[in-house]
Amino acid sequence: MNRAIGFDSKLMSLNPKLRIYYTLALLLVSLAFLPTIGSAQELLVSVREPSGEPLSEEAIVRVTGQAGGLQQVGTTGNSRNSISTAAFPVEPGEYDIDVEATGYNKGTEHTSISREAMRQTVYVYLTPVGSSTVATAPTGVTLTPSVQRELEKSLAALRQNKYAEARKHLEKAQKMAPSSPDILYLMGMLEYTAKEMPAARKQFESVLATNPTHERSLLMLGQMQLDAKEDKDASSTLEKAVEADSSNWRAHYLLAVAFIRTGELSKAEVEAARAGDLNQEKAAAMKFLRAKIFMVQGKDSEAEDALQSFIKDYPKDAAIPEAKKYIEKIEQAKKAAASATIAPPDALKPSEAAESVVAVAAAFEKPWAPADVDGGTPPTAPGVSCSLEDVLHKTQQRILRQLGDLEKFSATEKIEHQVLDSSGVWTTPVSRDFYYLIFVHHNKTLPYYFVEDRKGSKSSNSFPTGIATRGLVSLGFMVVNPAFSKDFQFTCEGLGNRNGKPAWQLYFVQRADVPSRVRSWNYKSRSYPIPLKGRMWIGANSFNIMHLETTLREPVPGLRLNREQLMVDYGPVHFQSAATELWLPWQGEMYFDLMGRRYHHQHTLRNYLLFDVDTKNRIKAPPPPPDQEH
Repeated sequence: MNRAIGFDSKLMSLNPKLRIYYTLALLLVSLAFLPTIGSAQELLVSVREPSGEPLSEEAIVRVTGQAGGLQQVGTTGNSRNSISTAAFPVEPGEYDIDVEATGYNKGTEHTSISREAMRQTVYVYLTPVGSSTVATAPTGVTLTPSVQRELEKSLAALRQNKYAEARKHLEKAQKMAPSSPDILYLMGMLEYTAKEMPAARKQFESVLATNPTHERSLLMLGQMQLDAKEDKDASSTLEKAVEADSSNWRAHYLLAVAFIRTGELSKAEVEAARAGDLNQEKAAAMKFLRAKIFMVQGKDSEAEDALQSFIKDYPKDAAIPEAKKYIEKIEQAKKAAASATIAPPDALKPSEAAESVVAVAAAFEKPWAPADVDGGTPPTAPGVSCSLEDVLHKTQQRILRQLGDLEKFSATEKIEHQVLDSSGVWTTPVSRDFYYLIFVHHNKTLPYYFVEDRKGSKSSNSFPTGIATRGLVSLGFMVVNPAFSKDFQFTCEGLGNRNGKPAWQLYFVQRADVPSRVRSWNYKSRSYPIPLKGRMWIGANSFNIMHLETTLREPVPGLRLNREQLMVDYGPVHFQSAATELWLPWQGEMYFDLMGRRYHHQHTLRNYLLFDVDTKNRIKAPPPPPDQEH
């Protein structure tokens, strides 16, 4: 029976008329073997381009039931819903889906049909023949693992000032992902670091020609225009950078510099204040700068108040002696005012004020971490609606099914630590290997929660930086945990693309009226709840967590934590001797700005072992980061 209704690999080579007759014959044979039970449900297979656009070409779809091997074959266009959709009557169960279309690589998916839903849609992305199997859509879409590896090699070479080698890897990455503005931006940063200023400027301008709101390119172009004394152009460019990301303190900071140079001092004062509000580490410098601006404007009273406030709030700041001298000059000016008109103190002219802040800004010319979740929303498929309630519920159910019977599992964890030195260069990575234990607890209140421990490394002294990071495995699961998900406001942004596979994009932010219960930092026996926001990619067909990114909703002043950015890749891990599969973290990266220093941690998890009835059942080490989502 299976041979009679099997998929003919030569079907695509037939002329259109014969192909239609052949397909109809397959459909009739398939329908003849369908169960006659009256409870059949409808499976819709939506076939799409990597961008999420409906596939305009006719596609042939094969649906195979895992129980009994029953196969159905159809073509897109046999559904009332869409020309790119194929419809099939099915029973509840597990199904494999294969899709082929002329000029495209074969696509595969797996789905589970539940008894609850009478209609279920499965999305399949097809990539053109000859292109990468992982899509690289316009700005914001995830790059393929091969492109990411080239970027990592380039950055490693750049840290060692091996510009030719770094350029070689970037050029290779650019050929694989020619539409990525981030690669062009990095090429600009390479030229800037190598002091090839005309080439660097050309790269940043190239990015902005096609992506006019690319915030990092706007910042660097604005910085270069300031360096070239093109102050009017710099203020225009940096205003666009502020519009692109109003939460970036450095954009406001450089814009204040530009306004000082153009004589727009009232605007400069506003931007300096905003920069200080956004970055508490620079609040003192910004407050002092505002006092200087008042002095240049001749607003002696406001300047003196600002200087006194600066001295009171930051008594140990290195600029205190300078601030006291300015107060003395203002007092002298007041005493002389009775007998003559005194011009504003010449201790600080506008050009000098500008130079003093530009010198400080030079230390921040290199971006030290990737753009966070608010750096831009990755594009989504047009015309595809997303039910937040449905996605969350199915994700929770999927996790509960995987974790329901688990009590403990372990992994080998490798952690690499780096610190950003005073020159803006990452130190050589220092690595440690750990035996990582994860305990899964269940009770009536919580369907699941985790306790994570590194064997023999409870003290942070085991870590080269003295900072122990935990919670990598559990964080994504806890955000969607039914007991904690109410702490967040979720938005389903639509159907996105994660490593060439369809994935629902969920943006979340912690509610302001509840403290964080899923992440905290401990310092000197005190716990600091960490307010989060982030984005996760959920498999559109399996509802596994594929990728997670989190950052701070706002800085944590008491801890002097100004940034915490975490990115985690998930993938399947398989038992060698059992038909069991779990989706767990494979690797993660963390960037954080803590107490005036900047750090980078990279985690890699391998050799998972499940402690269950059979503790000899070792999970295979996962391959490199997944190109496909199961």
